[in-house]
Amino acid sequence: MEAAITNEPALYEPMRAVIERDWAQEHRQDLLADEITAFGGSRPTGIWSRPDITTVEVRTFEYVPGKHLDVNTFEIKS
Repeated sequence: MEAAITNEPALYEPMRAVIERDWAQEHRQDLLADEITAFGGSRPTGIWSRPDITTVEVRTFEYVPGKHLDVNTFEIKS
């Protein structure tokens, strides 16, 4: 049996890779960006104010004019 990972930031990169590879394919997403946004630099924000991982995609639809921006956020928990 594997030991549980208790350090949440250690999960960010493996989960980002799964989101980029598997989740995007399953949801027919063509991602422009998939970033770990949990750390966000030194900007002062409140607790729980940033998602751990964020994806961005611009989509077009056959019968809907224009382009549509999709932003998905993920909270990673051990």
